[in-house]
Amino acid sequence: VKGSPEAVHALLAAGAEPSWYERTYRALAEKGMRVLALAYKSAPSAAAGWSRERVESELTFCGFIAFACKTRSDSAVVCSAL
Repeated sequence: VKGSPEAVHALLAAGAEPSWYERTYRALAEKGMRVLALAYKSAPSAAAGWSRERVESELTFCGFIAFACKTRSDSAVVCSAL
C-alpha cells in the first residue's frame, strides 16, 4: 500500500510504527519533498476474496519514498499568464 504518511499511519498494525515515523516524514516535507509512505501485509492466496478494509489493515511499515519537486524556471511566466 502507498499513500500519504498520515493515511498509511492509520492502517498500520499496533506497534508497527517506528519511533521516528512522524519526525522523519515531517522533516522531509519541510524540505519541500513530496513524501509517500509504504506498507504491506503478507496474505494467503485466499486473500483475493477479502474486503478492501481487511486487506488494508494491520499493515507493516516498510519505508518512505521522497521526491524533490523543484520549481521550474518558467513558473513565474506561467503564473503571470494565468
